[in-house]
Amino acid sequence: MMDITRENGRLQTVFGLPLEQRCEELIRIMNECTFKEMQMVYPLILESIFGSADHCGWGLHSIYKNQSPHEYEIIYHFLRPYGPLFHMCYRLISDNYLRYDFPVAWLPVSLRQIIEDGGVPQLYVGKIQIDPNTRTRVSVVLNPFELYMTHFATHLVDPWLQLRRPPEASEGFWDSVYIMLAEEYLSHFLPCAPGAQVRPHVPGPALAVPLVRHTPVRPADVPTIFRQSVLNQTNTPTSLHTSSVIQQNDPVDIWRSETVVQIFVDIWLSVGQTDSLQMSPIRERGLALDHIRVVRSMIKHFHYFANSFTADMSTMDELKRVILGAVQGKIFLFLQHCMQHWPLDGSFRWVLELWLSFIQPWRYTEQRHRGGIERGPLVTCDIRIWSYFVAENLPAYTAIFHQLLPRFSRLDLPLPKNSYMLYRVTKVFSQPGLSQVLSELEKSFDPSADRSGPVPKIPNKWQGLIQHQHQQPLTEFENYQPLFSEPGISKVKAFVLLVGQSIGTARLLAKEAEEHACKNLGFLSSFREFFSGSSATADIPLDERRKVVAYLDTSLQLLCSTFEIPRPDVPDVSTVTPISPIITPQDPLVSPSIRDWRQRRLIEYHGDPELQPIRSSEIAFLVKIGYQISSKLNEMYGSELAELYRRPSVVGRVMQRVLLPPQTIHSYERNTSGSRRFPVLVTQQLPPRLSLRRLGSRELVIWISVGALAFRLRGYHLLTFPVMVFIMWILLVLLRAALSSPTENRNTVSNISRHSPDLLNAPDGAPDVSP
Repeated sequence: MMDITRENGRLQTVFGLPLEQRCEELIRIMNECTFKEMQMVYPLILESIFGSADHCGWGLHSIYKNQSPHEYEIIYHFLRPYGPLFHMCYRLISDNYLRYDFPVAWLPVSLRQIIEDGGVPQLYVGKIQIDPNTRTRVSVVLNPFELYMTHFATHLVDPWLQLRRPPEASEGFWDSVYIMLAEEYLSHFLPCAPGAQVRPHVPGPALAVPLVRHTPVRPADVPTIFRQSVLNQTNTPTSLHTSSVIQQNDPVDIWRSETVVQIFVDIWLSVGQTDSLQMSPIRERGLALDHIRVVRSMIKHFHYFANSFTADMSTMDELKRVILGAVQGKIFLFLQHCMQHWPLDGSFRWVLELWLSFIQPWRYTEQRHRGGIERGPLVTCDIRIWSYFVAENLPAYTAIFHQLLPRFSRLDLPLPKNSYMLYRVTKVFSQPGLSQVLSELEKSFDPSADRSGPVPKIPNKWQGLIQHQHQQPLTEFENYQPLFSEPGISKVKAFVLLVGQSIGTARLLAKEAEEHACKNLGFLSSFREFFSGSSATADIPLDERRKVVAYLDTSLQLLCSTFEIPRPDVPDVSTVTPISPIITPQDPLVSPSIRDWRQRRLIEYHGDPELQPIRSSEIAFLVKIGYQISSKLNEMYGSELAELYRRPSVVGRVMQRVLLPPQTIHSYERNTSGSRRFPVLVTQQLPPRLSLRRLGSRELVIWISVGALAFRLRGYHLLTFPVMVFIMWILLVLLRAALSSPTENRNTVSNISRHSPDLLNAPDGAPDVSP
């Protein structure tokens, strides 16, 4: 037997090795350890992988398949369901009394608050550890499988990782090892194939509160995340199939499936005022997007899993029948939280896609059609087949739509991303039969009725559901406002008018972009615009401008047909004035985070133009090299350049067209003197200076490269064309300087000297603190 102390020291050495050697050594240790040593090694390995209070683990969010395929494969095979770590976990589960402490402080804020306030979430019934001295709840005791899944789930919402996320993490990658492992765990532990079981077969402890009861009679006092009517229903299908009474007559174990569902839902859908989705200035949004992606993947898999129900009299099939009824309440609260707190920018489309995935279960009926983002046409089906799901989740359709109206009203709809988001929502709600089902459900449910009296008269097919809602009201129904009522239609009409105005603005912008494109065709126009200091590259291409018009026009048509309101007149292009959505500070419909974001967006930049962020139309390394060269030249010859700039001769007029003019910039600096510490506005005068930033323009580099290649094909040297361009530029500058008026030049210089007498003689960077 190996010494345990020596083994712990060996582990710490292994954790510092490169990834490939680390995994090889850990596998060797797992194979060599005795069962007792394995019990001590297992939690140390988990803390190393997923991190703790002082380190970030193995960086599962930052390893992508496309960027680092070798590291990705190593971690993926080490942590996959049939990998060595799960093999170790299953060996430890053979001891039914083995438990590990998981600190309550590592749980999400809202879940931790429930436990600290005396509540007991369903998963942790009988597992809370109380400190005998302070009488505080310090930890929960978990078996090896629960410990791994809890570590894995909290790794997504760990605030320490959110602050330590690498800055190079990109929003454009979907294939991080964490996201892929999450999808693999969902597919493995919630299999969709008919008759499939979780392999390998591992007898495990019964859950304190199982999702599926394995006895014919359920005690009424046992807590559960299911409503009793959902668990006891016999003819209320939540998928395409109609079920009869399911008898639990086979011993198929689903304890791992139930554990995965409960842990993932409790941790990933845990929301609160200070949880991970609450945006703040120090928050890195990359990890929040990972959170949204993983939750969307989980919801889609729940739909696939529930829609694979076949009534084969198995416990796994019973789990498929009840899973959506168990989690849909927390999903709705999570969606509400995201809609309320997510900022008004392009990343909101991921939250929108999450919502649209949840309210369209008919899109996820066949496992073979699984993929990434759905880019094809919407799946057409008879919505009334799914009426029971729509009825159970009515607030997820209508209440969230109520939340979206003020959000879209404050978006700049003529932008491509915003117009496409509106198009996606209107396209979903215009599916045949959906609006009729929603309207009929809202008429069947009267939120103003006295809950203690008789149930209002309603259609027979909804009577059972409304009776259930009447006896056990859901939280989301308590302040429910119907969407298809007169007040709801009035809000939609006001929004439709705004969409009509946005169509006029989009057409105007498309017309201007088309005219701009016609005026700036060819090399000479681009050459002229470069030397005149303007940009020939539009922020938004003409094709995108035209798509915006099509998206908004289609959205307007779909909104009018869905809510049966007349289509408003779209303003003519010649009379339209571009609109800009403004948020008033007193607007109660806008959350503080959204209002602060919009106000920050309106702030103008008054600093050094050379230090502005690199634009998408510029080449980063060329801009950086140009800035370093120009800064060095300005430092060495700043006074000489200022002297040449102020000369009234031809040389002065030439320098005025080569150098940047004097400029006053403003910035804030921390005031460290005195008792009152607050930022002080600092005014700084910049003298005439050389700038090479224009040489980093992507368009200029392309034109010079094409011209040099064309000259090279004709037998000239590769540098002939760049030299000719430089000579033409010098001649153009000299010609413009010679034709300019000397009197005008003297007046310009004298005006600058009169307003800032020491400006041209001041050294570069001399500050002037304003009172």
